[in-house]
Amino acid sequence: MRICAFAMALLACTEEPGLLVAQAGPDQIIEVGETITLDGSDSTGATYFNWTFGDGEHERLTTASTRHRWLEPGRYTVYLEVADDLGRTDTDSLQLTVHHPLLDTTPRSSTTLVASPAGDTLYALLPDANRFAVIDVENAALVDHIDTCTHPSSMSISDAQIAVACPDVDQIWIYQLTEGGPVLTLDLQLDWGHRPFGVVFGTDDLFATLQGTGELIAFDPETGDRQWTSSLGPDLRGLAWADGQLVISRYRSPDLGGQWWLMDEDGSPPTARVLSPDPGPDSDTNSRGIPNYLQRLSVRPDGRSIVFPGLKSNQDRGTYLEDQALTPETTVRSVLRHIILDPADGPIGTSLEEPLFDNRDFASAVAYSPNGETLFVAHLGAQVIDALDAWSLQRIGGFQEVGHGLSGMWVSPAGDTLWALLDFDRELVALSIEDLSASPIERARIDLLGTVSEPLDSQVLEGKRIFYGSLDPRMSEDAYISCGSCHLNGDDDRRTWDFTQRGEGLRNTTALQGEASPGHGPLHWTGNFDEVQDFENDIRLHMGGKGFLSDDDWKESADPLGTLKTGRSAELDALAAFVASLSTVPRSPYRQSDGSLSPSAERGQTVFEDPDVGCAECHVGPQFTDSSWDESGQPLLHDVGTLTDASGNRSGETLTGLDTPSLRGLHDTGPYLHDGSVKDLEALLITENSDDLHGVTSELSDNEIADLIEYLLSLE
Repeated sequence: MRICAFAMALLACTEEPGLLVAQAGPDQIIEVGETITLDGSDSTGATYFNWTFGDGEHERLTTASTRHRWLEPGRYTVYLEVADDLGRTDTDSLQLTVHHPLLDTTPRSSTTLVASPAGDTLYALLPDANRFAVIDVENAALVDHIDTCTHPSSMSISDAQIAVACPDVDQIWIYQLTEGGPVLTLDLQLDWGHRPFGVVFGTDDLFATLQGTGELIAFDPETGDRQWTSSLGPDLRGLAWADGQLVISRYRSPDLGGQWWLMDEDGSPPTARVLSPDPGPDSDTNSRGIPNYLQRLSVRPDGRSIVFPGLKSNQDRGTYLEDQALTPETTVRSVLRHIILDPADGPIGTSLEEPLFDNRDFASAVAYSPNGETLFVAHLGAQVIDALDAWSLQRIGGFQEVGHGLSGMWVSPAGDTLWALLDFDRELVALSIEDLSASPIERARIDLLGTVSEPLDSQVLEGKRIFYGSLDPRMSEDAYISCGSCHLNGDDDRRTWDFTQRGEGLRNTTALQGEASPGHGPLHWTGNFDEVQDFENDIRLHMGGKGFLSDDDWKESADPLGTLKTGRSAELDALAAFVASLSTVPRSPYRQSDGSLSPSAERGQTVFEDPDVGCAECHVGPQFTDSSWDESGQPLLHDVGTLTDASGNRSGETLTGLDTPSLRGLHDTGPYLHDGSVKDLEALLITENSDDLHGVTSELSDNEIADLIEYLLSLE
């Protein structure tokens, strides 16, 4: 019996110990300051429980659960290490998202992709097709198209309505949401040239930014009655609403920085603010520059901060200005400014953490996850969507080669799917975001045209993709620059660049609208190109691109005024077709409500056409320019007394004069002159024209000058 007892005890001593497994529990999403229970009771074989909370605190316990709270927002990894009496350990973790309390009503932004209140239907704007598409989210299917006014720019949605803005025709259309789909109920016709771009629903009113007049306007969305109008500043586009406040941005920034305004939705006087230029220094991963193209904004769901996506333009660099040549990575690059809106986080308007985007062009759209922990940033030409931690703005994932024309994004209420609108591909893509560290998963890709015919000529559409495409190594090195970098929407960027290294000088960007149509004449301020295909030279020599021509064709046609490049590259020909399609200029707000000239402008037209004044001598015909080639094949250039030592050369040779710019759309293209040195037309006609080389204006009366300016600003 004693032997048997001894044998049994020996067997017990050598028995294998029980399995030790740590189980920290599921991931959690909580609010700042909320105390929660962490439960490791599903762990097995544990005697000790060591919790590390990710906020610098930890606990060692003999019980499986504990309570803790986090005082700062962020993403925390909470670790549970369990141990037993034999000294064995095992570890598990959970992900904890801590956010500030969310606003009762989710912030709204003027955008191109919106969802129904239930999140079961998406509405995607198709500007080229003059409509928006209706998408069944659950089935990832196109179900309908709704006609809109011409070339819509932005839309907004409330619990019961959708609003769409169309700047080309000065209209805002409002639709009622019904069980059968959106039904048009109001057509708000604004005055000529008001050009509403951004729209957003507030608590009771609908708000719109008027790019033409620099005003913010409030409407009753049920009746269309105007509630109030506030004059802010020129070139307004971006618009967002959150918890009774409005944020408005200027599309193209002045040299002092990116302009934006904060105001209450009751129309109280606004507060003007500035996004300061980035002081640099220039490097492989960053550059100096002014935040520009501020047209899409997004407020974090807690309402405490806002982001401004755009493009950073480094106009301080150049061989004339500072003996440093512009390079692809130091000219332009994507930018995102992150700004405080809640005084609890610091002074309102203060910049918070900002990402450094490498190998990215224009940031065209942004969207937050429902709890605000993740910010998605779309880069138009690079075809990239970056996923950023919403507080540190560090990259935590993303998607490459998504498609052409990234213009809008939306995150599902469950936070598991990101929908992205690809305007130039006429597609909507659904991307899995449940695990951003995993390989990207595409859940669906929807053709948004369905049975509707493609609205653009196939060559023009392909040219549009090329125009904005920085990802293609033939266009740009490292995806920084495309044609759209300086000419978004065919506009000018209102920047003056130092092109001395290109054999030129200081050059104010000109708008392409109506400028490069067939028969226009020489291109650029000095007429150094004779066809749009000559931008192959800029692509190869200054944008770091490999070019679209074959090496043999490039060798034969490298001289932009020599052998023509037309017909040598399908891509360059498509690019030229797209540029030629930009035939219209923005409507002028200086005209009367029906589009006719005002009495003052009519008097100014008489002054303009007076041979003794001489304006019409150079600014002649429907294009208001004499841009042409003489019999020897040289461009017709004029010296109107505006050349300086900063004006540089023409193709490396002596500059004797300038090509006459068209006056069409003059109201939308300041500053003026080839070097952007004149801010307004009064200075151009008087202060900068003391010798009457730019029209004989010294003998005109003040009234005649005022009438002439009114006429010039009315030209379309």
